[in-house]
Amino acid sequence: MFSGSIPLQLTEHGNLQFLDLANNRTSGTIPHGLANLKAMAQNSRRFYNPLLRLHVRPITVLFEIKSSVSYDDNIPIVMKGQELGYTSTVRYMVGLDLSCNNLVGDIPDELTLLTGLINLNISHNQLSGKIPEKIGLLSELEYLDLSFNELFGKIPWSISEITALIHLNLSYNNLSGRIPLGNQLQALDDPASMYIGNNYLCGPPLSTICSGPDATEDYPIENMPKKRDFYLGLAVGYVMGLWMVFVIFLFMKTWRSAYFRMFDKLQDSIYKQYVKIISAK
Repeated sequence: MFSGSIPLQLTEHGNLQFLDLANNRTSGTIPHGLANLKAMAQNSRRFYNPLLRLHVRPITVLFEIKSSVSYDDNIPIVMKGQELGYTSTVRYMVGLDLSCNNLVGDIPDELTLLTGLINLNISHNQLSGKIPEKIGLLSELEYLDLSFNELFGKIPWSISEITALIHLNLSYNNLSGRIPLGNQLQALDDPASMYIGNNYLCGPPLSTICSGPDATEDYPIENMPKKRDFYLGLAVGYVMGLWMVFVIFLFMKTWRSAYFRMFDKLQDSIYKQYVKIISAK
């Protein structure tokens, strides 16, 4: 039943790594000072145990005070559309849940600096504006829910770079344009339901066909696969290799002679085989 805006003082707690303000009456905008939550920006490699569904971070990123803290209560955390119970493992959760409030305004770009986030849920608000172009920087994200807002514009192509993503929900907004392509996005369960309620989206997995330029033309230049650089490097490598062969043959007479003798033998062998085939006919 909390009301009013999110206190700016919350953004001063650098050790805060999990914040859940969901299901209240909080209003106002999302503070831009969220970038100050340094514990949510710990972009370290996580080790995943599929049997325990437990994310274990290296000990170096844990705060020393937590080593002596014991959590006996079962803390409910909503992820992937369901409520999961956490006890001592909550110390490994890095998340931000502002869902089911009355928040307005846009999604701050500073949110993309919290690169350690595993769970980000700001659904069921009145947020407008566009999804931040650099959302792909949140490479640790496994659960992203922006549904039931008033977001508009295109879905940033960088979202396809979040390879850890398990659950995505962008439904019931005003998003438009071509849906980004990406191996991780295509592998998610029931992909069509992620985009339902956005009447102007098109392309797979929706049945609405996009008209206009090819998908890659909508991709921001800074995120496009560098195919041009690859082919340029390939061409340069081929030319350099060819020149090295020429230089070797030019200055090393024995190698040059050996090469031409081998070429002559190969030519003679092919000719003999050809003569045998003609004679047999």
